[in-house]
Amino acid sequence: MPLTPKFGSLPPLKVAVRPCLGMLSFPGDIQLLALVEELPRGSWAAASATSTVIVPQGLAGPPGPSGPALMLSQEELQHLIYSSNHLDYTVVWALLDTLSRELQALVEHPNGTKANPATTCKELLLAQPGLPDGQYYIDPNQGCPQDALLAFCNFTAGGETCIAPVHNQVPVKAWLSTYSSENTFEWFSTLPGGFLLEYAGASPVQLRFLRLHSHRAAQKVSYSCRPAPERGRPQPHKEIRFLADSRHHSYAASLQGCLLDNESSITDTIFQFITEELWLLPLRDLAVFHNGDASHQFGFTVGPVCFS
Repeated sequence: MPLTPKFGSLPPLKVAVRPCLGMLSFPGDIQLLALVEELPRGSWAAASATSTVIVPQGLAGPPGPSGPALMLSQEELQHLIYSSNHLDYTVVWALLDTLSRELQALVEHPNGTKANPATTCKELLLAQPGLPDGQYYIDPNQGCPQDALLAFCNFTAGGETCIAPVHNQVPVKAWLSTYSSENTFEWFSTLPGGFLLEYAGASPVQLRFLRLHSHRAAQKVSYSCRPAPERGRPQPHKEIRFLADSRHHSYAASLQGCLLDNESSITDTIFQFITEELWLLPLRDLAVFHNGDASHQFGFTVGPVCFS
């Protein structure tokens, strides 16, 4: 079925400044279309925001009559140019300030501040080689500086970007004492007082872009437990799982019983995760296999996740 071309005028174009620096938005479904190939002779293309129509080219018509001359006085011309006496200078200055800061950010090297963050700590190391290890702002998606996050930059290790969990330490106590079910894994976030591990400022979008700039991720967890009061009582093995950031995968590990040593009443087991499957880290939860020993006391300390 042949297409019938529709002609009409586009609505007046209005420009609005978003809070995000340097971003302009257009109303409706206005799109900018570009002709990407040369059409064969004898045809023409009409492009609009919704369709492209190709029809045969007709013969050129005779030239039309000249239009009337437009004579305007200076006052009438000024009235046409300045049709509004209520110009919103707030919007004008905001737009100019936005463009100024965007241009300045393009020519300046990142310095790790909130106003001028780096993409990663590695980029900051290359831009500012003399900076010491410490806390700096990074913005992996390079959007608005408002969503930049504070990270620990380990320049000594070559520019690792490390993000610490909001709550990194869980005290040692009998977390399973209120559970009557046995032979099941109990996720810490489901226990009374438990929670999922969150990382300050590390939104899913920022983590996605941080992974794009990295090739390796690492994280440490220290699992602490207090042995039973009876020294002669054998300590059973404990199965433990760590929930990955994907929420669909987990690491499985085994603990050799909680043994009492000569220095402390608490035993620590260190788990270190190093992977190139970047979607697995950071860790989000921890589960202990409940074998019926409700008196088992445990806690853990979660280290920062480091991307490099």
